[in-house]
Amino acid sequence: MNPEEKIRLQKQYALVSDAQILNMIKDGPSAYVEGAFALVLEEARRRRLEASQEIDEQPAEPEEAQSSACPAEAVTFLELAVINSLRDKEFVRSALDATDIAYNFLNLHIRKELELPAALLVDQARLEDAVKALEGFVPEASIPLW
Repeated sequence: MNPEEKIRLQKQYALVSDAQILNMIKDGPSAYVEGAFALVLEEARRRRLEASQEIDEQPAEPEEAQSSACPAEAVTFLELAVINSLRDKEFVRSALDATDIAYNFLNLHIRKELELPAALLVDQARLEDAVKALEGFVPEASIPLW
């Protein structure tokens, strides 16, 4: 994998939801081009997702068994809200986890260890579905953009 492709995949995986990262890990290394699965694991470790520890214990498959196709399809994300409270973030996470809509939270704070404020990013193609899924959202301190 060339450096440009590695950077592109790192950026793409950074926008994928936690649930999608866990599903990508379940696919295993044989579902990815050389080096791509390691980037998925790197993203899971960065987010401190539990499945990354389980995968580390499994032996890696030989490189010649790896596929030449990358299952992660490009998704365009749009900002749907600015989340300013943990209660709001948990409500949104719960509502969107109950769907198959791709989403992610982008940390907006200058100190990256703080998780608020955060931008809620959703799959552009599923924007209307996301708004419907969040119909009961009564923000405590957040700013919906719909």
